[in-house]
Amino acid sequence: RLYRAERAELRSREDQLRYDRAQLARTVPFRYSNSNRFSLEYELEAVGASGVESVELYGSVDAGRTWKRWGADPDRKSPFDIETKGEGIFSFQIVVLGNNGLASPRPLPGDAPDIAVVVDQTIPRTRITSARYGEGDRTGSLIIRYECSDDNLMSRPVAIAFSDSMDGPWTTIAAGLRNDGLYVWPADPKLPPKIYLRVDAKDQAGNTGSYLLDQPIATGGLAPRARILGFRSR
Repeated sequence: RLYRAERAELRSREDQLRYDRAQLARTVPFRYSNSNRFSLEYELEAVGASGVESVELYGSVDAGRTWKRWGADPDRKSPFDIETKGEGIFSFQIVVLGNNGLASPRPLPGDAPDIAVVVDQTIPRTRITSARYGEGDRTGSLIIRYECSDDNLMSRPVAIAFSDSMDGPWTTIAAGLRNDGLYVWPADPKLPPKIYLRVDAKDQAGNTGSYLLDQPIATGGLAPRARILGFRSR
């Protein structure tokens, strides 16, 4: 029962995170970071002759439903250095207090942020599911099937490479592939007798996941083949 309750709570958090992200994506620019330390650049506008007393940062971890003061920029000059606790979607607004006592509005519950930063330190999950010789009109090609999953994948996240050793060096077969799970690789006559395959996947935060197919593939199977069927005297 405890396990089921924990799983239900996890699914609920994941569903809420997806909902929050969809809501923010309509109007708010997104940025991505694989570190929980980053900086926000800002520009002061309509300050006036009296100058600035304080530049404060307000943050939200629930898409703007609630806001909390995160601190003030000590030198009141861009950028604003930030450190978050772990991963997540963090929304921000800058509030400026002038020396004349006037201040820009502090965010209220439900207000849209100026920017949202996705802190993502999770490596994409990827693997090669099969690598087979092609048949029919794909004879002479290697049919590579792969899987890749991550919440923040790039639009073309996948790269495939080969080497004659598990330790490399690696030669790129193709890069910038869509995550559609299939690549047909025409044979190269200069391939070594046996090769290893590797697939890499990159997300928008810069995390890269890799998978190495540790069983070598004999490239002789890609060459044209024929067999004698019988004999006829003349």
